[in-house]
Amino acid sequence: MYKKVSKSIISVISLLLLVVLVMNGFNFGAIICEFYHPRIIETEIYSNSLMKNQNVNIYLPHGYNEAQKYPVLYLLHGKDGNENSWFNGFFGISAAHIDRTADRLIKEQKIKPMIIVSPMIDNSYGVNTSSTNKKVGDHNEGLYEDFIVKELIPYVDSNYSTIQSRDGRYVGGLSMGGFSALYLAFAHPDLFSKVGGHSAALRLDVNAGSGIGWLFQNGRDRENIDPVYLADHVVNNGLSVYLDHGDMDHSWLIEGNKTLFTMLTANKMNVQYVIQPGGHDYKYWSRQIAQYLMFYSDPMEKEK
Repeated sequence: MYKKVSKSIISVISLLLLVVLVMNGFNFGAIICEFYHPRIIETEIYSNSLMKNQNVNIYLPHGYNEAQKYPVLYLLHGKDGNENSWFNGFFGISAAHIDRTADRLIKEQKIKPMIIVSPMIDNSYGVNTSSTNKKVGDHNEGLYEDFIVKELIPYVDSNYSTIQSRDGRYVGGLSMGGFSALYLAFAHPDLFSKVGGHSAALRLDVNAGSGIGWLFQNGRDRENIDPVYLADHVVNNGLSVYLDHGDMDHSWLIEGNKTLFTMLTANKMNVQYVIQPGGHDYKYWSRQIAQYLMFYSDPMEKEK
């Protein structure tokens, strides 16, 4: 009797789970993809800068072969996210499903085949803040910029068939990762030709939202870290910038992005600023994935 009741409970739970998945737009193929994607390599890179392993997801386009050189898109997650956030995540929770959209757009020849790399950067904002890796409150301090620039990029270029120049290298991120991407592109103009700040966590008041005052302590100058400040003297070397957010996003974030757009426009930078319906969540970001990818990879654009 006990076994029959247990089986009945398991059956009901399984049915409810399936219903929830279907209601959220999943089919059996998509469910399988949650657990298996033959072209997403889940790996670890030991970082000498951080003195620990960092998880990294690497998407390879269908038909990947070493006889061809591929552009690389580095995508950074938001606060409390991880290397899975841009991919499948767990049953689609806190995930943008960029791999599925990339598969489709490549097949439709709307974007070029590209490699997509998404590393775990903890809650660091991708900036060098301490010679010692440590967690302080809700953020992480350490040499995260060095990890990305000096370790991750060389690792990818050494192990995959990549275009090893700024013309074939792009960086983007959502929320905290958007701040990180913009900072890295502005601070390292020799590394990236395109940057996307997707709902980038930019604020004029350092105390807005979760606050970023900790980034500008111990002699670190905000003028050399904050993208809004860097934009005032960023070198116009042909960098393409894409900014976007939902119309229902945080008011401080909208203010920060508008200010950055105004400054970049005044400096005659190549910048797009897009506002779409939505808030600060994966429902919004998932709807924009195709536009993001088509910004990074225009099939009509020739690599230099």
